[in-house]
Amino acid sequence: MRTRGHLAAAVFIVCLWGLFSYNPSAFTTSCLWQSQSSLKLNDTVDDLPPVHVCFALSGEETGFLREFEVALKSVLLNAPLERDLTIHILADQRAYIALANNSSTERLPPVFERIELHKWTSRNQVNLNLYDISPEIPGLLDQTRETFRRGFNSTSVEIEIEQHTAGTYFRLWADKVIPPELNAEHLLYLDTDVVIMSNLEA
Repeated sequence: MRTRGHLAAAVFIVCLWGLFSYNPSAFTTSCLWQSQSSLKLNDTVDDLPPVHVCFALSGEETGFLREFEVALKSVLLNAPLERDLTIHILADQRAYIALANNSSTERLPPVFERIELHKWTSRNQVNLNLYDISPEIPGLLDQTRETFRRGFNSTSVEIEIEQHTAGTYFRLWADKVIPPELNAEHLLYLDTDVVIMSNLEA
């Protein structure tokens, strides 16, 4: 019964989430990395929309970041053959600091150093974008509560919200964070414990 309740809540949120808007320019965004693309073997790639993949990170715990490292590498290894790929990372302040480039050095953060990101060459363009959403988390949580309250009583909403960390809800805010000019009409969200085993073109 509890599972059904969560499913109903998720469906309800998806249906109503478009009722409020948010300005993506409010978020700090860093382009962490762009791949060196080899010659495109198929000219039609320019006519195909890129694949958009999203991760949500909260905290800087070593085990969590190592888990993300594996997931990210699996995405890069299975980048689409005929499309560009853009990876979006929604992060709170601690995760953002752990992943953001240090302006005082040319070295990448440890997560990206270990997978030797600077050596990667892809068939098509791969972009890695990092968003610090921490300043807007309180406002986004308030709007999440309001969305839930349209289908559930206030007490149960508060219990559900308090039972989970803010990071649990990052995935629901992706369309409020990713700039509209990137045209991310379709977005594949991945938990950090997911490993991609085949090409994302499929």
